[in-house]
Amino acid sequence: FEKLSAAGTSPHLMCQSLPEIDLYGAYHAVFSSMDTVNHLLDKRDLKRFFRRLYHFTEPGGYFVFDLKDKDLFADGELQISEEDGSLLILRRAFDGTYACQKLTIFRLEGETYRRADEEIWERWYDPAELRSYLRSVGFYPVKTIPYHGRKIIIVRRNSNV
Repeated sequence: FEKLSAAGTSPHLMCQSLPEIDLYGAYHAVFSSMDTVNHLLDKRDLKRFFRRLYHFTEPGGYFVFDLKDKDLFADGELQISEEDGSLLILRRAFDGTYACQKLTIFRLEGETYRRADEEIWERWYDPAELRSYLRSVGFYPVKTIPYHGRKIIIVRRNSNV
């Protein structure tokens, strides 16, 4: 936020439940990053998010988001990394639709280690199915850009009010 403000822009940054999103106005461009759409595990929640977002995007406005490719979800070997006295153990599993990353973190606090366990769930969405959901609410594809195992997807709201 600080960098954007220093550059002379004033972004409206939001952190909300996506199926219940309320942007308090309409915007010419809405941007979502960090695999946000993949974290919606239920198709009904995804469709509700797209329907609600449509109403907060100006006619002719854009929605830009990224989506993980299926290859990024593949089961992986156990990963262990250490940095600044902390240890991270990462295990991944993928059943073709749902992916789970299990993280165990040991963080050095004084002379003792504190353990934290976390599970991060994501869902892979078929790109054709996703486009169908977007079109059903009035968003139309503009461009898809492959980027390091992800797709950056740009869609536009129809210009009709």
